[in-house]
Amino acid sequence: MHLKYGLILFLFIIIVAGVTSTATAKDHKYEEMWVYYGNFDINVNDKVKIEEHTIRVHSIDEDSPSSILLHYKNDIFKQAYVVDTELNNYIVIEGDLKVKIESISKDYLSVETSVRTLEPTWVLLDEKDMRISDKMQLNDFSITLDDSTGDSYQFIVEYQDSSEYIDLNSNDSKTLYNDFLIEISKKDSEKTVNVKLYQNPIPSIDLYFEGLERSYSPGENIFYELIIENTGDVPLRNICAQIKTNGGDEKSIMISTLLPSESFKEKLNIEASFEPEGYTIDIEGEVLAYTHDRKEHHSSDSVSINVPGYMSIAKRVQPSETTLENSEFEVTLDISNMASDAKKITVIDQIPNGFIQMDNSEMKWDVEVGPGTTKNITYTILSMNPGDYDMGSAAIEWRDGNTDYRVKSNNPGVTIYGADLDVDRYLSKDDIHLDEYLDVNFNIMNKGNENAYVKINDTVPEDMELVYGDTSWNGTVSAGEEYKFSYVLKPLSAGKFDISSLEIRYSDASGHENTIYLQELEFNVNDYQKEGQIKSPESDHPESLASIGRWNTISFLTLSFIFLLALISMVPICGYIFINERKK
Repeated sequence: MHLKYGLILFLFIIIVAGVTSTATAKDHKYEEMWVYYGNFDINVNDKVKIEEHTIRVHSIDEDSPSSILLHYKNDIFKQAYVVDTELNNYIVIEGDLKVKIESISKDYLSVETSVRTLEPTWVLLDEKDMRISDKMQLNDFSITLDDSTGDSYQFIVEYQDSSEYIDLNSNDSKTLYNDFLIEISKKDSEKTVNVKLYQNPIPSIDLYFEGLERSYSPGENIFYELIIENTGDVPLRNICAQIKTNGGDEKSIMISTLLPSESFKEKLNIEASFEPEGYTIDIEGEVLAYTHDRKEHHSSDSVSINVPGYMSIAKRVQPSETTLENSEFEVTLDISNMASDAKKITVIDQIPNGFIQMDNSEMKWDVEVGPGTTKNITYTILSMNPGDYDMGSAAIEWRDGNTDYRVKSNNPGVTIYGADLDVDRYLSKDDIHLDEYLDVNFNIMNKGNENAYVKINDTVPEDMELVYGDTSWNGTVSAGEEYKFSYVLKPLSAGKFDISSLEIRYSDASGHENTIYLQELEFNVNDYQKEGQIKSPESDHPESLASIGRWNTISFLTLSFIFLLALISMVPICGYIFINERKK
């Protein structure tokens, strides 16, 4: 018998110890409290639902003043209460719902409600079994086990720019920097300790829309979903969302409670109306929620939707990219009428700069577009110049009632690939003397978007001598780049001269060939020097003729040396002949 009661007592002690230990651990994470739920004005026979409870006003005695409240739980009647604004101004229902009477009027009862709940005070961030020198790191917070002696442990805590040592015993806990809580418990091994790191819970709520496109057709129903999500660590209550559009539509949504990670979803829709011109629908949403301490938390979202008018025009160009080998484009104008009746309209378009029209239309058309139909207008244009082009916007004009409307199309772009050369051939001067030199210069610019492969073969006029450079050049001029070269001529006689007209051929990467024609260049050569001034060739062309001057100097010195050597050699020979003649 004693053994039986002893066993029961032993089990009771174990259970109590276990419950106490669990409660102690939970004290660090949860706190039981009354949480404000909301204020309500309740008419007679109306009711308000507060979680699993429902409160209904049965009657109001304006003279007392007093009221009879009926309590339901899970839609099952539980009890009736008589309340007033004095001694019976609040009631506690089943220990977890408090109703405070604010005022009693003829038509309704004003109450403030609160619910009893466990609110999280700490949220577990990490848990780790640590030995000496082990470190737990979370963003800019870290804790390192520095030393241990028996049941005592020393930690180094670092947070942002601060560092400190803390000493804890087994099963201790400590708040750090008002934001963190560390809790330790000894493991079976004497050198190992279990460390739990908690942080203050962070309330947060998010509101956003899903399922919306950027544009909708006139008359189309626009369906979308509103999502309100508790993205924080604590429950949120008394959540009120307001949704409105610039068209005047408004909707209010009330949510009693959202637990952490819980979300509320509701499908909404609006209709895109028929308007002559396009317009924008702006949808805005805002949500307000409260934590247990009545602090407010907000979130909002907005989105804009384009709705075209019932008359629209779209411009298409094919192809969007091509080369100079095939630079013809087909332009199509699509005119759509989404109204319920036919519309007479005028279509206007323009030819972009650098293009020519192939079919010679006036670029203006008067057409009638039936209800719910699309009419197409097509024409062809051509360009021989490479580059990126905006094709311009077409437009439609019509009259609806007493109002004139004009709607523009999109502005498509095209790209033509190829080389486009500008070649300039010019003379250093067009009037020279016989002792002067003439520069012939070439400046080649590739304005295209592909490399140009160029061949140039110029000719030297009669009675002119090429003294520097080359009259021919074959090479590549890269897209957007410039190349220059020149050659130098020396006149052999006076008179009027010309450098013949020139035909320059080039091609691009796609094999498209093109030709540039240069006009002849005329110049005059005088047979006399300017009075009082004799110029050397080197002074006119110090760079291009430097090598010519050097070779002339070397030749002159060499010939002079040979002449002097020959002259010196002749002296003894002449002396020898003279002596022999005297002897005779």
